[in-house]
Amino acid sequence: MGEPNTFGTTSAPFLHAKLMGSVATDGKINLTKQYDGVGGEITRSSWTGDVRTNGTSISGSWKIPGNWGGTFRLSRQTTPPPASIRILGGRYQFPAGQSLSDLPFVLLLTGQSSHSMTGWTRVSGWAKEPSSKVGGEPFLHASVVGVYHAGTGELRLVKKYDRTGGSDHEVYVSCVATSTGNYSGQWLIPGSWGAVATLEELSSASIPEWLDGKPSRR
Repeated sequence: MGEPNTFGTTSAPFLHAKLMGSVATDGKINLTKQYDGVGGEITRSSWTGDVRTNGTSISGSWKIPGNWGGTFRLSRQTTPPPASIRILGGRYQFPAGQSLSDLPFVLLLTGQSSHSMTGWTRVSGWAKEPSSKVGGEPFLHASVVGVYHAGTGELRLVKKYDRTGGSDHEVYVSCVATSTGNYSGQWLIPGSWGAVATLEELSSASIPEWLDGKPSRR
């Protein structure tokens, strides 16, 4: 999740955190919010609350252990709700001659119903990746928009960085589903460079390591 930076260092316009926890069958939630180090913030807080019966909002209380707390409310912003939610892990390869290792990133995409005439589905979401800049922010974050075609397996995305660490450029990603169910294609920074990009569907067990920027190779 992301929020305006109101208490971190000024190098980051937004602060980012991961939420991990559980939702019980009666709608009770227990979550841990952990900032990822962007803006110098690594604070951890506990969230407890209830999901409304129609699933449109969550409300409850948060607390920083040994410190202070307050209340929160989360409301669904997409109407109607997304037809699909996908969490993908990706890797950028860099052009030959560059002394850079493959860069992993995690991608969350939500999609609406496909267009009846063209078959394309609009998708949007966010992306997170370790920063390759030495001494800078630990992670970079971006918004993502694009389209997906279930018939051909094509996925076309535009990733726009949110200015964290001074990065605000766009990256174009174009991939096609392979026989294994993963995706392979190209990434490109317009007017600059690009190379191979790959994507894979993530299991729930592997999501935390990707969010931490340290996915294992399988």
